[in-house]
Amino acid sequence: MHALFTSFVSSIVLVLVCWSTAVGAQQTRTGKSADATVTREARQHHRDGVSAFAAGRYPEAIKAFLDADRLRPSPALSFNIAKAYEREGNTAEALQHYREYLHRAGQPQDRAAVAARIDELALLLGKTGVQQVSFRTEPAAAGVLVDAEPVGRSPVFVELRPGTHRVTFRQDGYEDAELEFDLSADQPLDVSITLVPTIERSVASAAAPAQPTSRIVRATRHPSRMASSTAQPMRAKSERRSRNNTTRTLGFVALGAGVAALGGAVTVEIMRRQAESEAKQEREQVRFARALDEMDSRQTLARVLAGAGGVFAAVGGVLVVTALGRDEKKPKEGLALNCAPMKCAATYSGAF
Repeated sequence: MHALFTSFVSSIVLVLVCWSTAVGAQQTRTGKSADATVTREARQHHRDGVSAFAAGRYPEAIKAFLDADRLRPSPALSFNIAKAYEREGNTAEALQHYREYLHRAGQPQDRAAVAARIDELALLLGKTGVQQVSFRTEPAAAGVLVDAEPVGRSPVFVELRPGTHRVTFRQDGYEDAELEFDLSADQPLDVSITLVPTIERSVASAAAPAQPTSRIVRATRHPSRMASSTAQPMRAKSERRSRNNTTRTLGFVALGAGVAALGGAVTVEIMRRQAESEAKQEREQVRFARALDEMDSRQTLARVLAGAGGVFAAVGGVLVVTALGRDEKKPKEGLALNCAPMKCAATYSGAF
């Protein structure tokens, strides 16, 4: 433990230097005055944080590092923030920012040491009766609800009691997504998901072939372990709502086309009778023949429209009835279309 502590003390000096170098390089690349001003402010916050950390003023150091990170996000700053929180005795925040450091840095040289520290902090946090979960989405800034209670926008870290929980992700322009996950008492969990864009419900898109969509759900114990977890993706109500809405939309489109075709058949039949009446009144052979041809063509068109209208109406009726039948079956699965997440959880009969 003493060796690990010594390694961490020296690591913070190293990452501070690396961060300062990276910021200087970024300023050189941009060369813009506004960007240079932001960089200078970030470096000043960084220097203030280093001074406050060295003097043992950890709340002040945390604020300075966070201000620098808002201006110029950096893995090194995540490490420094975590270290300051750890010195302050805030286990949950220290755990969060060490995990964020590994998420940002990918495969840093000190990954093993940081992962070991994450394990230790997770055990300490577990003794308080809660464990930490991070929620990330693509795209970011999606609303996150855990057990039907809003907890913020992704990415967000939450402390929850161990056990089974349900998370809902909501983002404008994307389908809602839900999944259940099991949280252990001694390991933090990462949950990430790729949201599916909302399907356009226009007549053109409803008639076009459905395009395949994909959702990626990942749940890992923490960044150092990247192992498969017990979290299982649900049959999201958004997916079933999408399928039912598409079926229902196609049904109503077909019904509308059927009604339009039948209406057209009636109109053409009226015109045919009018042509027939005009033909009977014609005394010239040429005009009489022309009127008969027009009458025959209208009769054929009326029959075609009537036949097509009947087919469209029949198909539309079948599709609508099928969609309504699926809606009626959903409550048996516990995932009714407009149910609240907590109610769904109470009545779901499937296994996860």
